[in-house]
Amino acid sequence: MNESTSELNPYNLNPELTRAVIGLSESPSPSSRLQFYTSLRQGHIIIAVEDIPEELRKTGIADPSSTLAINIKTSLLEDGRRFLLGFTDLQAIQNRYSSHQPYIIVSTLTALEQACCYGLSGLLINPAGPSAILTARQAKRIIDQHNDRGETRSKEQDLESARQYRDVGDLKQAQEILERLVASYPAYFSAQYELAVTYAQLDCIDKALFQLETLLGATSDFEDAPLVYARLLMKVERFEEARDQLQAVNKDNNQEIRDALLAECYLELSQPKEAAKLLEQLLSESGSEKYYVQLGRALLESKNFEEAIVHYRTGIELYPDSAELHHGLAKALSLNGHITDAIHAVEEAIQLNSELLRSIFEDEEFEQLHDSHDFRRLASYFQ
Repeated sequence: MNESTSELNPYNLNPELTRAVIGLSESPSPSSRLQFYTSLRQGHIIIAVEDIPEELRKTGIADPSSTLAINIKTSLLEDGRRFLLGFTDLQAIQNRYSSHQPYIIVSTLTALEQACCYGLSGLLINPAGPSAILTARQAKRIIDQHNDRGETRSKEQDLESARQYRDVGDLKQAQEILERLVASYPAYFSAQYELAVTYAQLDCIDKALFQLETLLGATSDFEDAPLVYARLLMKVERFEEARDQLQAVNKDNNQEIRDALLAECYLELSQPKEAAKLLEQLLSESGSEKYYVQLGRALLESKNFEEAIVHYRTGIELYPDSAELHHGLAKALSLNGHITDAIHAVEEAIQLNSELLRSIFEDEEFEQLHDSHDFRRLASYFQ
């Protein structure tokens, strides 16, 4: 930053931070990155924001739990990543944005926490001049160093920190924070829910189920919790419990997800007619390939072979590259005695996914094909 810029700078920004940004931008290296990190921990930056209340504008102090957290100005880069805009010198403030965008000065750590908390990819420093990008993972590292100082934090701040760790893939650290929160605040239901989700991502299903059972027994405020609970029950093949849980869910809340999970439970519990009713409704609203596959299975299990054939062919018109739909059509044709057409459908299926050949050999519902000369010729060709 030159002398004229310094004289005009009403914010008294840390010149070391500006120099560190320029150094990292012009010559990325471990030493320039270290200087950058060090300066970030000590400095302040200006954030471009929208709709700043008058009282906040007067004080120049941003409360990260209120307006700034909601109204941060972000920039969508060409590759689709969304970054927080941060400015470190007057040159950046005087760029083309300054004529119509307000600014506010905040500590750099506050800005980093906002970048992590609100799903931004990172912090874009000084986009008007030499620029440097701080990724979400790098921002987390700086926040970690700050938190290790032992400063007092609220339970809400700890919850946000846990979410940040989880968002960047550090599930163990998120688990530790959330377990501590739940132990310290047994009625802090948000922490209980986040802990259950974290356990599920760690594949600790029993712990996740226990946490959700505790939460559901205490409050009905979390609309997603019953669906997460049912999904985990299904993962460990407790389909009857999952079905009962889903049947009790309010249909107005996430109805498509609820009905799709319930249909899957009905199929696993050999209740194809109940599954078919739900899947027909789902297909009328969303022509998903998955729903076509599942409804075909329900029709086969209900012995509605002709209807299944028509249904599979309709699905194939929409999804011609679906090996599962061709496989289902082959099974329906085989069970209905249309051997030649079934062999043709088998050929289409295994051309799309050769691994299906083994399952067709082992599936008793294809036994009418196994003795066919055309089928054996086809099988030998793909083996």
